[in-house]
Amino acid sequence: MLIKIRKLLITSDGYNRKIELKDVYLNKMNILSATDYDGINDFLLRENLSYSEDKFSLIKFNEGPEISEIIAHGSVENIFGISKQKSKKKILSD
Repeated sequence: MLIKIRKLLITSDGYNRKIELKDVYLNKMNILSATDYDGINDFLLRENLSYSEDKFSLIKFNEGPEISEIIAHGSVENIFGISKQKSKKKILSD
């Protein structure tokens, strides 16, 4: 099953930096780990770039024989649809 991820791309021409988000699709079976990544926000703020207030995640995945990493736009919960809310206790009825 494929999952859509918005990958953060930072390009530099030596003087100016440009940021864009690119849609990529990863097979869920190839994803090794996903963690919230706060370190990028400091960089974006320091460089006065957009998206500095947004949340990002670091996703590690298998790409053939190698392990690759991408910085994805959104928290882990948002990307994978995980809810942090505790489930309410329910009474079974007959």
